[in-house]
Amino acid sequence: MLKYQSKTLYFLIFICLILIPCKDIFGGVQRSSNHTMRKFTLCQGSKGISANYILKSTFAQPAAGHLSSITIQHYAGFITGNGNKAIILTGIYDGIDVLAESALTALRNQGYSEDRIFYLSANISDGHFIKKTTNQTFRYAIQKWAVDADNLLIYVAGHGEKQQFKLNSNEILFSEDLNSWLLEAEKHIYGKIYFIYEACKSGSFLTLSKEDRVIVSSSSDKTKALFGGAGSVSFSFYFWSRLNEGSGFYSSFVNAKKSIEMTNKNQDPQIDTNGDGKGNKPEDKKIAQTLHITKEYGYLVGDPPSINKNSITPSLSLTAGETSVVLYAENIVDLTVINRVWAAIIPPNYLNNSTSRMFDNFPVIDLVRVPDNRFEYTYNGFAEKGTYTISILAEDADGIISDPVNITITQTQGTSFVGDITGDSITDLKDIIVYLRIMSNIQSDYIRSDYFASNIDLTGNDIIDLIDVVCLLNTISSN
Repeated sequence: MLKYQSKTLYFLIFICLILIPCKDIFGGVQRSSNHTMRKFTLCQGSKGISANYILKSTFAQPAAGHLSSITIQHYAGFITGNGNKAIILTGIYDGIDVLAESALTALRNQGYSEDRIFYLSANISDGHFIKKTTNQTFRYAIQKWAVDADNLLIYVAGHGEKQQFKLNSNEILFSEDLNSWLLEAEKHIYGKIYFIYEACKSGSFLTLSKEDRVIVSSSSDKTKALFGGAGSVSFSFYFWSRLNEGSGFYSSFVNAKKSIEMTNKNQDPQIDTNGDGKGNKPEDKKIAQTLHITKEYGYLVGDPPSINKNSITPSLSLTAGETSVVLYAENIVDLTVINRVWAAIIPPNYLNNSTSRMFDNFPVIDLVRVPDNRFEYTYNGFAEKGTYTISILAEDADGIISDPVNITITQTQGTSFVGDITGDSITDLKDIIVYLRIMSNIQSDYIRSDYFASNIDLTGNDIIDLIDVVCLLNTISSN
């Protein structure tokens, strides 16, 4: 009986969708040179539960209308098979392509062949697989290369401002231009477009939201994004690591959001799936849990390493001039070998005073393997008065990353030398000179490695300018 009903359903669909003009009834038709696709919804059962389907008609001789095959497929946001495509794009930003490589690895391992990936970079190029990032090449990738995709995934990473993205040294991408390109592409792409965006103020691109688009941003429309340790402390790194290991789309987003907010609690990554332009709403979660952008091959790797908070350096306070702490992690649980353990160190006031395009200049150190399943490193940079936040992470032999575990180190006796950009524990004329060199875009060899801890943005306007220099002169003269 079930078999008969299934045949009847296919026959009725064939009559309705092939023989009857039904663009207005079933929500539209998509055509290419040799196939036609229609998306439609059927109500099932007395409760009226609906399900979406895709009907694809392939023609052996398109001009003559000779039909060679019909396929009907349940549609839940990700159409199985090899019809999905991905565009990976990095703008001009030092080191940002490490995130593109994370995305590339995850997509390759999770069902995307190389010919289904279009890679654009403003920083590197091999003249073949990796092409240069420009408005022209990005538009071509969306409107020409991707037109036969069932679903399209777009990943963009680099320097962003409100509804703007810096493509290269000469070009800016505006959100309204990107939206027009996507509208054109959607005439030929019948599934969803996933736009995943890593940049400061990336949440401002939620204006792209509409039906059949999924927007993921690494930050809100007002906040900056963390990018440190060669990308190993970033929303994207956590997101792609989880997808690579076989986690689902929404669980990967939740993990990445939780992980990055352990270090930068105000970053606030966003997801919008219902097209209303407002992220992280209950309906967004409900829809996101049904979406799949990869094959989710969980058998490729095991569980991520597990760091027990009782087996790492405890949170503590320093007194009596202490500036050194042994950072350690031991007895990390994993089925394979632990290859690397590292710590990201966020100095006091760093997140409030950064003048960087991204938060990218905080110390990230590798802990050294010692006997008895222990990694450690003595860090002697806890000189500034205030509280440091340290995130400890581990990576195993399969390249799988642990969740971060946080501790705090509070310096109670240190002195906060406001404006001490040289790091010599005194605010003087040398700091003024370095300020002026930065304002003049002149390289200086005297900038401390953790220079954001010096509170260099004295006015809090997110730039180093002449007003900061005047304030620093007043500080020096009053000492």
